[in-house]
Amino acid sequence: MVLSGTALALNAGGVAEKCFRLAARSWRPLGAATPATLRRIGVGWASLGAVMVLAEVVRVGT
Repeated sequence: MVLSGTALALNAGGVAEKCFRLAARSWRPLGAATPATLRRIGVGWASLGAVMVLAEVVRVGT
């Protein structure tokens, strides 16, 4: 989750555009979605994944 979110957020290798094209073929209607929407979702995934990892580290450390 952290790695995929970071890849989307940073658009590493154009992954946001590639995922957007895949989503456009798979789901209709997309409405106002753009590759930038996927980058914002990627930021959320990376943040959520980091919180989950941090929670696990704190739980194991106590």
